[in-house]
Amino acid sequence: MQKQTLIFASLLSLAVATPIFAQTMQQKVSNWYWQERFVVADANEDALLEKAELGKFATEFSYYLEAKNFQLSDENHDGFLSYQEMLSRKEAEANYRISMESRQIRSLEAANQGLANADVQFLKNNSVLTMTLFSNFTWMMQHADLAEKLYSDKLWMATHTSVSNALHHNLCWMASNPKSAKVIYEAQKSASPELLGWRADHLKFIRQNPALETHYQLEGFQAIIKVGKK
Repeated sequence: MQKQTLIFASLLSLAVATPIFAQTMQQKVSNWYWQERFVVADANEDALLEKAELGKFATEFSYYLEAKNFQLSDENHDGFLSYQEMLSRKEAEANYRISMESRQIRSLEAANQGLANADVQFLKNNSVLTMTLFSNFTWMMQHADLAEKLYSDKLWMATHTSVSNALHHNLCWMASNPKSAKVIYEAQKSASPELLGWRADHLKFIRQNPALETHYQLEGFQAIIKVGKK
């Protein structure tokens, strides 16, 4: 398994404490993320995901929305995905997600002159483009400082709800950046109905595990997802 896949598939865990602590926290975050991501999509609470439920989170579940990948994941061929079936596809899903997001970034840079060297004002002037970028986990990690400058502007975010919603729906990013997530949640009390439960459980998880804020750091991603990758 490639290094980037290992980290992505385990919720890109960035523990920087002792190896034992890192492994424990890494597993805890990974388990929480995969369970909650499944639960939030399971609208009818039958412990199975159908294609309509996956479609509510097209970015998070883009891998499974491909017909071929859905069939490969559906091991018992019942037309639904169980939690265990999805867990068994962690590595494949991670590879797919990284590939698709990197391809999207290259396409956006080709279509939007100035994006490769964008600053905050450029993003503010192109809010539709920014909405797409905030949905892209790979871009968010490649441009962590730039993204933070924008989502820290509470007034601008409050008046550009589509961008804010895109960030809230980027579940992998929110889960892997607990300190920023807590600030964002507390700044915006409202959320789309399908995310209210997920966000409440995430905040509870963060508060019950204060070490998340001190033992995780964004810099660990930079060596894995290459900046300016062409």
